[in-house]
Amino acid sequence: MNKYILDEAGNPHPEEDLLKWALWFEKSDSRRVDHTRIGDSTVSTVFLGLDHGWEDGEVILWETMVFGGPLDQHRWNAAPETGTMPKECTAPWLKGLKHNE
Repeated sequence: MNKYILDEAGNPHPEEDLLKWALWFEKSDSRRVDHTRIGDSTVSTVFLGLDHGWEDGEVILWETMVFGGPLDQHRWNAAPETGTMPKECTAPWLKGLKHNE
C-alpha cells in the first residue's frame, strides 16, 4: 500500500519511510480538510495518507463521509484537487442534507 504525506501547501507526496510517514500521520494537523455540522449531520473530509485506489489504478487519498442524519455513513472518494477546496467537495451533500432535514 502506497503511503503519502502532505507538504506545507497541502500537496501529497509519496513517502517510502514507514517511520517518517507514521510520525507525520500521528502529528499532522493538515489531515482534516473540512468538518461541517448541519442539523444532526457532520460532513468530514480527510486526507487518508494511504492510497485507497486499490486495483483500479486511480490514486485515492481523500475521503468525504457523512455521520448522522439521512445520509449517515455514506462516503465518497474526494479527488485530489478537492483536498485544498473542501467546500466544493462537500457542497453537493450539504445541499442534500438541507433538503432532507
